[in-house]
Amino acid sequence: MMMVNEAGTQKLVWGETVAVAPNTTYHFSAWRSSWVAAAPSQLDLRFNGTSIGVMQASGVAGVWVPFSVDWNSGAATSAVIELRNLTTADIGGDFALDDLSLTGPQAAVPEPATASLLGIGLAGLTGWDWLRRKLHSPGFGGVVSALRVPSQAPCTCVCPGRGSQHAT
Repeated sequence: MMMVNEAGTQKLVWGETVAVAPNTTYHFSAWRSSWVAAAPSQLDLRFNGTSIGVMQASGVAGVWVPFSVDWNSGAATSAVIELRNLTTADIGGDFALDDLSLTGPQAAVPEPATASLLGIGLAGLTGWDWLRRKLHSPGFGGVVSALRVPSQAPCTCVCPGRGSQHAT
């Protein structure tokens, strides 16, 4: 958070130069609050010397007001961002700024191809079916019998081509 005691002159309050990609839209956002209800401050937001919006503080002290605006870089590869004070009152105009942010386009997260997901699902089902059949086959020996208690009755599963019951 930055607190500013407005001094009654129009001047640079904050500035920074950042690298940007050409022909890209960026989003600038900030929060601001008046410290004194008299003469709420106004800040001119400039990108590369051009005003793109005026941030108006609340006339009530301590109330945070959001501000946001989009800016397209055009051919520029850098942005000189400035906040300039427009208030010239001798009393009042004091303010606070917080959460200044410039965000560009978010990188797209690639969505997995539907065919790939379908293929993975079918491979999993095929593997599961093979394992199920293998565990219940009499020639496999040991796995099913090792999983059941020795006094237990024979397996009561329905296996293709073997009838309704078979011993393992």
